[in-house]
Amino acid sequence: MGRAAGAIYDHPHASLLAVPVPNRWIEEERTAAAAHHAEHGRCLFCDVAEAELRGRARLVTHNAAFVAFTPYASRAPFEVWIQPRRHEASFGRTPSNALPELAALLQTVVRAIADALDAPPFNVLLHTLPDGGDDAYHWHMEIHPRLTAHAGFDWGSGFYVNPTPPEDAARFLREAIALHDVTL
Repeated sequence: MGRAAGAIYDHPHASLLAVPVPNRWIEEERTAAAAHHAEHGRCLFCDVAEAELRGRARLVTHNAAFVAFTPYASRAPFEVWIQPRRHEASFGRTPSNALPELAALLQTVVRAIADALDAPPFNVLLHTLPDGGDDAYHWHMEIHPRLTAHAGFDWGSGFYVNPTPPEDAARFLREAIALHDVTL
């Protein structure tokens, strides 16, 4: 959302694109997830979500069906991932009765980002596979507030400089959520 996030229009909107080539990021995630599954017999994404729920340092919020956290190796400040707690490779297979819980969690996270960071432009990315089973992959959403610009090092190396530790970002967002909940 917002021109700095690549929007042509100054109002919230979505773009849905289909291209005839695999998405590089999803392919990298699939490769890592498949290796983890081959070695441990479990879904990498499920293991990460459970670790975030146990450790809580990078946990932003959660409900019965979804978890929101700042990833350990966040590419940008205040990057947040939302994923279902139930294993599923495809967003299209999400039970319809879980969608209100996803909407509520997404609204909570976006409101916290807006309140805590003065409503920055942001992108929400959906990483999903087509319908069908995959024991290793797990669909998720990524929220990327546009707080810093990628520079030559980022573009040239594929490594991203993030000046905000994800633990600090998660704590800041939890505090914004708590403040909002108090004012209801």
